[in-house]
Amino acid sequence: MVDGRTLLDDWIQKFADEFSIMLVARSRPLDRKYVLKQLTELVSKLPEKNVIYVLSIKKEGRVPVYVGKSDDPLIRWKEHLKRLKEGKGHYSKWRQTLFEKNQAKFDICLSLVPKSRISKPPIPEFPTTIGAVEYQLVELVTENYPGTALNVEGKRR
Repeated sequence: MVDGRTLLDDWIQKFADEFSIMLVARSRPLDRKYVLKQLTELVSKLPEKNVIYVLSIKKEGRVPVYVGKSDDPLIRWKEHLKRLKEGKGHYSKWRQTLFEKNQAKFDICLSLVPKSRISKPPIPEFPTTIGAVEYQLVELVTENYPGTALNVEGKRR
């Protein structure tokens, strides 16, 4: 039987090369303008805007820390970046996990998975709708990387 980390890593890796950007390099501050420029270029290459996104850090390999879905990843990530800068609510955990003294603790990457590219679910024989896949990924991340998982919704659904 395949373990949860392998399921998750194998599924994400299918999309990581084509639809990913580096948000910030380790020991660097987050540059919102640069991220939005990179994200705008990435979104322009997508076959559609309806996506699942996976935020990962490079820590002994790629470690997914947050999973979400969006009808427009550029708008969604503008909001994430704004709230991350404010550091309130759930985003205080994001800042604590990802940054120290406003510098990234790790290389931080963002992968987008277009809805039309989801042909297999992360967990075999589960549904492949975008919502079902998002929750499968959230469950796999929170179960297999509990110390770094940033999702607060979608666990145990």
